[in-house]
Amino acid sequence: MNKLEKLYESIRTLEELSIPLNPETLKAVDELEEKIIKDEILPTLSEQVTPLLKPIQRDLVLVLEYHPGEEISVALSRKVKVAEMLGAKTIEKEDDDLPEYLYSLDINTTLLNIGVFNVHKKAVDRFKTIFPALTNPGGKAEIAIRMNSKTYNAAYIDNVNYSAGRRKTDTLQFHLQKPLKQEIPNLCKGCSIIDVYVLKDKTIVLEAK
Repeated sequence: MNKLEKLYESIRTLEELSIPLNPETLKAVDELEEKIIKDEILPTLSEQVTPLLKPIQRDLVLVLEYHPGEEISVALSRKVKVAEMLGAKTIEKEDDDLPEYLYSLDINTTLLNIGVFNVHKKAVDRFKTIFPALTNPGGKAEIAIRMNSKTYNAAYIDNVNYSAGRRKTDTLQFHLQKPLKQEIPNLCKGCSIIDVYVLKDKTIVLEAK
């Protein structure tokens, strides 16, 4: 018997014994039910659905409607973000799973077209914390970049360590390689800003605005 079955069986037992459930208990049951679905059911569902969706080369949102005892209904939405769908309830991620915003890139002032651009100076220290190899002049860190729902292991950041007179400045630079470099124009099409995030697993996320 899995956790969800145990939870439902416990509720049925209490009801059969005519033991009342106060609002606090009902709330705790609802939260536990949602956590089990998020942690155990959704990952399994994602693993099974992913191979079927891989041939599709466009963004989409699938809406799955389930009612116990009835057939599952699946619909296709033209919205590309679940949050844009009216009436849809999203299961929020834990804070530790949320992307950490680092800074924004103005694509009109960067060298995205050649696949090389500087890390914004306000994010340099954060990058050094995430990738310790960057603390040393000449240091280099291989990174994964997620863009348009795809992850590419085709990039690195290095510490250029420019010198201006007596002052030395640590400058971190992104270097995008093929095929990631070739995808940049598709990401930038029709936008002027790219937000840079980092995930808990140190994957860098580029998101057009």
